[in-house]
Amino acid sequence: MQTSGTNSSDWIAQRYALVEEAAMEGIYEWFIDRNEIYVSPRLHKIFGFEPGEVGPKDWRWNDRVHPDDLGDYKKKLAAYLNSPSERWEHEYRFRDKTGSYRWILDRGVSVRDHIGKATRLVGAITDITRTKEHGVELSRKSQLLELILENIDQGISVIDAELKFAAFNSKFLELHRFPPDRFKVGDPIEEAIRYNANRGEYGDGDVETLVEQRMQQINSLKLDSYERTRPDGTVLEIRQTPLPGGGYVSTYTDITSRKNTEQALRESEDRYEFAMQSVNEGIYDWDIKNNQIYYSDRVIKALGLVPSKLKTLEDWSDRIHPDDIQIFRDAVVGHLKKETERLEVEYRYRDMDGKWRWACQHGIALRDDTGYAYRMIGSTGDITALKEKEAEVREQAEILKLILGTMNQGISVVNQDLEVIAFNSKFLELLDLPADQFKPGFKMEQAFRYNAERGEYGEGNVEQLVQQRLELARKFKPHKFERTRPDGTVIEIWGHPTEGGGFISTYTDITERRKAEQSLRESEERYALATESANEGIFDWDVKAKTVYVSDRLKELLGLKVTGNFITLEQWQSRIHPDDREKMRSAVGAHLRGETDFYRCELRTVGDGGERGRWIVHSGTVLRDDEGWVYRMAGSIGDITEMVEARHKAEQAHQLASERNRTLESLSSKLSKYLSPQVYSSIFTGQTEVKISTERKKLTVLLSDIVDFAEITDNLEPEELTRALNRYLTEMSKIALDHGATIDKYIGDAILMFFGDPESKGEQEDAKSCVEMATAMQKRMRELQIEWQDLGIPNPLQIRIGICTGYCTVGNFGSEDRMDYTIIGNPVNVSSRIQNLAEPGGIMLTFETYSLVKNDFVFEEKEPVTVKGLLRPVRIFRLANTLDDVIDQNRIVEASQDGVQIRLDMDHIKSQDREKVIEKLETVLALLKKDDG
Repeated sequence: MQTSGTNSSDWIAQRYALVEEAAMEGIYEWFIDRNEIYVSPRLHKIFGFEPGEVGPKDWRWNDRVHPDDLGDYKKKLAAYLNSPSERWEHEYRFRDKTGSYRWILDRGVSVRDHIGKATRLVGAITDITRTKEHGVELSRKSQLLELILENIDQGISVIDAELKFAAFNSKFLELHRFPPDRFKVGDPIEEAIRYNANRGEYGDGDVETLVEQRMQQINSLKLDSYERTRPDGTVLEIRQTPLPGGGYVSTYTDITSRKNTEQALRESEDRYEFAMQSVNEGIYDWDIKNNQIYYSDRVIKALGLVPSKLKTLEDWSDRIHPDDIQIFRDAVVGHLKKETERLEVEYRYRDMDGKWRWACQHGIALRDDTGYAYRMIGSTGDITALKEKEAEVREQAEILKLILGTMNQGISVVNQDLEVIAFNSKFLELLDLPADQFKPGFKMEQAFRYNAERGEYGEGNVEQLVQQRLELARKFKPHKFERTRPDGTVIEIWGHPTEGGGFISTYTDITERRKAEQSLRESEERYALATESANEGIFDWDVKAKTVYVSDRLKELLGLKVTGNFITLEQWQSRIHPDDREKMRSAVGAHLRGETDFYRCELRTVGDGGERGRWIVHSGTVLRDDEGWVYRMAGSIGDITEMVEARHKAEQAHQLASERNRTLESLSSKLSKYLSPQVYSSIFTGQTEVKISTERKKLTVLLSDIVDFAEITDNLEPEELTRALNRYLTEMSKIALDHGATIDKYIGDAILMFFGDPESKGEQEDAKSCVEMATAMQKRMRELQIEWQDLGIPNPLQIRIGICTGYCTVGNFGSEDRMDYTIIGNPVNVSSRIQNLAEPGGIMLTFETYSLVKNDFVFEEKEPVTVKGLLRPVRIFRLANTLDDVIDQNRIVEASQDGVQIRLDMDHIKSQDREKVIEKLETVLALLKKDDG
């Protein structure tokens, strides 16, 4: 209502301004003849402009349309302005004030003069960017789901309530050795069962009998997990889960390898009977004060270690997965601090084969009077199988959730209190129930009353209609019925009781099916006439008269040269291949006895001279009198020669492809021995192309070399030298791979490695990993030296290590026919030069590496050195030790010179042996002093 004293035009303008501000869309008005545009405040806000900043003359609209959309936009706008269309509407990208492009929906109407020319365009702009992005994301997730289903190592099939294929992946066809084009969505499952029976998958026996037995199992809904061994020895684990409303989801897993392993395990049970009588966990006893741990034989054997390699907490923690080590430490420290009553932690560890497995560790700390923990006793059990099972269950649950979410059936779950505790969106859609009123947990009575009030159950008292349906629902009996809604939709409802009360119901829209059935009945008469011209042969067997009427097409397919259209059973049978006659008689007999609902059999025909003719499919059904006796059988014969031949060719092609794949896998495995794992992985996953190409990258380079290798070569026999050198290269390579290094090459007794390509964690982390690897190499060399001395090698191998960080050229060098993945550049030369300056067993670094890791290690700066090719001297640093080693220093004492070989390792001397060691050292000291005197 207009306020008194207010000008009418002003009031209308104010109201229009308020509508513009309140609307989600931005409004514009374009005066085409004057080329002026007026923009609402809302449109300013959409594109980030201040009010009044845009228009009327300085607004260049086309300049802000995305270049890829501009042509289509101008074309459609021109077409609209030059045509009598009522509305203008178009989607395109538009640049806002920040320079970002946004998706908009541009809609408007034009004002035209007396000759129909558009003089003004009034429109509304809606920002639809989020809608577009959601659409792209939905498409991406859809493609991702399809990709996952096609790449998982399990076959999956979904069978609907009519026992037809609703979905399956390619792994399902592969595991069953089904031809790729043999089955499609919508085919009855019975066809697949009959296909298997015909090729002997279920053993000997009548095909139709075997088919009927399996169909009865499916119809009984007693689906479960079971195993089936195929004729070729493949063992499939089949898990079947019924779907609400009928049908089921099946997964198929090839467990042949697992079964072979289980058989081998069963055969070895007698040898390990007494060992297996103990608990299924390894026992440990940790002396916290002396940092020594006793592990039971079960733990030692599981890890494949000697007892001397598993004594301290660090020995065990070194085998824990890097991502889980902090979880393990926090749990141990928390229990020692009394934050938990008992230690209980799950983590991954590396077994004797280098594979990651799951462990569950328990423990309880023993404490002294002050509460200080001095001992912990507990157990460690392997839970790998449990973790794998949990992952499998989660995966299958997610797949089932996705499948149910895409089902074209409504589903509801009702508890014993008649509360609908779960349902899918299709349930609300089919019953036309508003989502805002019906949420999980609503009562059935609410739905009954809602339907009764809107006339879904016809006329009558609302409360009486509600009570009638509540009484039926409380009986919790299986039910199946159809309900035609007022709009003509026909819903088929199935209900199945659940344990403890309640039921699961499915709702299927069968409107189209009912229409189709009506159309089918109307077309039966037309079909009877059409069979005369069908491509299949038609027969009608009068059982009592023992005569068979056959169409001309059937005589042609069987090669029958008879007059008229009536033949005898003997004439019919003479045209069936001798090897297939018994199969036909068995299938016909089973159908006549009522053992099958429909007769179908694939057969071969023969010519006049007995030669094999063509493949045919023979099908039909019987008519019975009131007493159940068969008096007539009618059916058809179709030529399936091309289909059978195509099937055989497909099977041969699949076998050839499998053999070629196995050859390629074997070749790939062999080639991997000649490449660094990172390079091999990047090539075979497609991340790196095999072509001559290089790039500049900042790398951390390490070069290790054996001290006085020429002298060692002269003093050792070739066999001893070969064993020692190969052992050295193997151990150093393992350490390099554990730390993520790329092994460039073996240069005689030297090894060139680097960090930063093809994978990198960043300059600082790459440098840190390199130095950690170098310390691990020197530590392992000290252990190997003891082993070599025990083997009689007088001068065990020692190495020097040089490390340099800098820019290198890395990539594939060589020719198109042969190339090598390697690096070149000054850092390689510098690392070689400074390793010569390191003492045996030492590590030398350049300043560039030192600056990246100086906070993690202890260094001693040495005199700068001059390197050929560099103008300025190179600052170098000797690695003194890691911070952890400084804290635990003086634990190892070594001395080696003429007449002396001493190595004292405090961590490996048992407390009970300390007195003996002291006595021996005092004896040696006394002997030295005596000789001096």
